[in-house]
Amino acid sequence: MTSTVEDRRKELLLAAAEEAKRLPLLASGFWFHGDVRDNLYFAMHLYAACAEGLLDAAEAARSEEQAIAMLRSVLSLQNRDKGDAMYGHWPLGLAPDPWQAKPHALPVELAGCLLALFERRYRDSATTETRAALWSEINEACRHIYEAGAYRKALIHYGHHDAKYIAQQLIWGARFGDGALLAEGRQHLEQLLAYINEWGRWEYGSLPWFWHWMQAFTCAAELAEDEAIAAGLDDVLRFLWSERVLYYWRGAWVGPHNRVLPHDVPLDRNHLFDYVQFGDFPLPQRFDRLEAAGLLRREAPVDLRAAAVRAGSEVSEAKVRIPLPPPREQEGARHAYVYKTAAYALGGMWERAEEYANEQHRWDVTVAGGAQLFFFPPGDGWRAGDPRHASEHGEVLLHRGVAAALYPLPADAASPLLVGCLPQGEWVRRERLLAGRVGDAWLVVHLLRDIGTWTERDGWIELTCEGTAHGVVVEALGAAEAAAFGCASAHALADAAAARAPRFVAEAGDGGGPLAALGVAYASLGGANLALRTDAAGALAKRTIDGASVDWSAYRIHRSE
Repeated sequence: MTSTVEDRRKELLLAAAEEAKRLPLLASGFWFHGDVRDNLYFAMHLYAACAEGLLDAAEAARSEEQAIAMLRSVLSLQNRDKGDAMYGHWPLGLAPDPWQAKPHALPVELAGCLLALFERRYRDSATTETRAALWSEINEACRHIYEAGAYRKALIHYGHHDAKYIAQQLIWGARFGDGALLAEGRQHLEQLLAYINEWGRWEYGSLPWFWHWMQAFTCAAELAEDEAIAAGLDDVLRFLWSERVLYYWRGAWVGPHNRVLPHDVPLDRNHLFDYVQFGDFPLPQRFDRLEAAGLLRREAPVDLRAAAVRAGSEVSEAKVRIPLPPPREQEGARHAYVYKTAAYALGGMWERAEEYANEQHRWDVTVAGGAQLFFFPPGDGWRAGDPRHASEHGEVLLHRGVAAALYPLPADAASPLLVGCLPQGEWVRRERLLAGRVGDAWLVVHLLRDIGTWTERDGWIELTCEGTAHGVVVEALGAAEAAAFGCASAHALADAAAARAPRFVAEAGDGGGPLAALGVAYASLGGANLALRTDAAGALAKRTIDGASVDWSAYRIHRSE
C-alpha cells in the first residue's frame, strides 16, 4: 500500500518522539547543550505525538509531562529584560551552565515561527493545569518576541535571515493585530517574490539555510488568514520546492553547496523533510537535523512531488546560472551542473569563490543512500575526517557521468594534499586507479598521484595523495552501461578502465622549476572527448568537451514553473 505525505509525517513524528523518550538528561535537565533549539525540536515532537494519539495510552501521560517540562525549561531561558539589547532572545549554546549562557541572535529566528505554529496547532480548550501553564508561557514568549522586534529588518540581502524575518512580520502582524507590521511583511514578501523570480536564490545548495526558508514560510502559510498573503506564500513555497526538485535525487541534494554541516557530506543525512514529502527512500534511522520535520503538514505541490520521485529513475540534465546579489555582483554569475540517472547523480559548480566559514562543497557523484564521491585540496578549516573545507585552487570539467579536475597547488601550500571521499562498497585498488560498485552505480577513479593514506571512517572512506600537483577523473556508470563494456565485477571494470586511462600532463618549468602546466585529456566510456588544462599560474587555460568550449548561454536562472 502506498503511503501518503500525512502517513509519512506521522511515521516520522512517532519515530522522533520515541527518540526523545530515549534521550538521556544532562545534569542541567536539558538533553542538549550544543544548540538550545534541539531541545525545543524534540520536545515539540514528543508533545505532538501525544496530542495526535500516536503513543500508547499507558505512556502518553508520562511522555506529555516530559515534553512539557523540557519546553518550559527552554522557554525559561528567554531574555525578558526589556532594557537589554538582547531582549526577547535565547542563548544558542548552553554549556557549561544554561542559566548563565548569553543570549544569541539566531534561535529566535526560526523558533519564533515554530512556537506560533505549535501553539495554534496543539493548544486545546479542555486542558490540564500543566498544559495551561505551558500555553501561558508560550503565549508570553511570543509576546516578548513580538515586542522585542528582532525581525523588524529592511529587506537587503534576500537570504535565509530575510526569509525568517518576513515570515515573522506576517505571523506577528496578524496575531497581534498590528496592521502596519502586516503590511510591511506583505510588501517584503512581494519584493522577495519578484527578486527570486528574476534572479533565483543565491544561497545555492545550503541545506541548513534552504530548510530554514522552507520552514519559516510554511509556518506563515499554515497560519495565514489573508487570501492575498496566503497566495504569495504559496508562490514562494512552490519556488522553493521546485528548486529542491531541481537538485533532488533519492533523498540527497546533488551538486554544489555554499555551506555544509557535518551531516551534509560525505553522507547526505539532511533528508527528513524529503522523506515526508517524497518517500522514495526508507525512513531515516537517525535524526541529525530534526527541526520541524514531523510537525509541518503542508504538502509540496503534487506535480513537484511526482517530479522528485521520477528524478531517481530517469536521465536528466540541468544547467543553472546563479547570479550573486549586491554588493557581490561584480564577482559574476556562477554556473551549476546537475546530471541524474537511475543509478547515480553527478553535479557541481564550475567556479569556486569564498563562502561563509569556507564550509563549501563544489562537486560530487551521489549514489544510493546519499553517499558522495568527491575530491578536494584542503583549505582553511580542514582537518582529517572533516571534508568540508576546500582551498581555492583547482579547475573542473563536468559532463554527464564524468567529473575531471586539476589541482595545481602553490609550492608553499599549508596542506600539500588531495583528499578524496569514497562511499563504502566493493572497491578494487590499482596503481593510481580505483574501480568500485556501490548499489547500482559502477565507479571509476583515475588519479595523477599515488594513494598515500586509506582510512575507513563512519560510513565512508577517506584517502589522500601527497604533492602539489594533482589531477583526478571520476566516471560513473549504470549497470547496463557497465555490462555493455563486459564488466560483471569491479575487477572487470578496473581492467576496462585501465585500458582507457586518461592522459595526465604535469610539466615542470624552466630548469625543472615550479610547475608550468597541468592537464588531462580523457575519452570517456560514455563516448565524450574531454580536455582540461591550467597554466603556470594555476588559472584555466583550456576546457573542452568534444573540442568545444562550454556553452554558458545554455545555463539559465532557475525560476519556478
